Amino acid sequence: MDWHPDPCTQQATGHCPGGYGNSYGHSFAQPHADMGPTQCHTTLDHARAYAHQEPYADAHGHACTAPHAPGDSNAYVGQPQANLWLGKTDDLWQWGKPQGWGGPWFRTPVEADVPSDPFLMTGFEHKCVHFSHDHDGPVRFAIEVDFHGDGEWHFLANEVAQAGSYTHHCFEPGFSAHWVRFRASESCTASAQLHYT
Repeated sequence: MDWHPDPCTQQATGHCPGGYGNSYGHSFAQPHADMGPTQCHTTLDHARAYAHQEPYADAHGHACTAPHAPGDSNAYVGQPQANLWLGKTDDLWQWGKPQGWGGPWFRTPVEADVPSDPFLMTGFEHKCVHFSHDHDGPVRFAIEVDFHGDGEWHFLANEVAQAGSYTHHCFEPGFSAHWVRFRASESCTASAQLHYT
């Protein structure tokens, strides 16, 4: 197998007669023998190619920028398209506290009193959930938590959103539970989105 870095994608490609491989060490049969060699990628070669800082030009003469944006102070952190990070666990604390958002419902058809899927909430200091719905009357949203991650659910609070309105619930700073889920009192299209900081 002949490996060489592709300067624009910062990936290592190779000619693999009869098949191709991926960065996880799997190999696959090539669907048709007359298709010719296909590209291969390997994590190690990708990391080596990614370490280059100088600009490149591809085979067609198109300019390829260096893999880091101007002002990027950490040359070892991969860019969003790379999904590659080389560093120590302790380096994560330099990036600040964990933050995130998401939820089990986003404009989702829900049935009355049927619990949502559980949503992870551990590891964040400040937590707030936002509720909305399309029902023509008020909807009560029940908040349930699993403190230990053992599947034992406890009722925490109710929040009521009036017709065409919105409500929210902010958890006490430092509130700790592994999972959270919600129930709506009416069948409707609802959103339950959490914001963690």
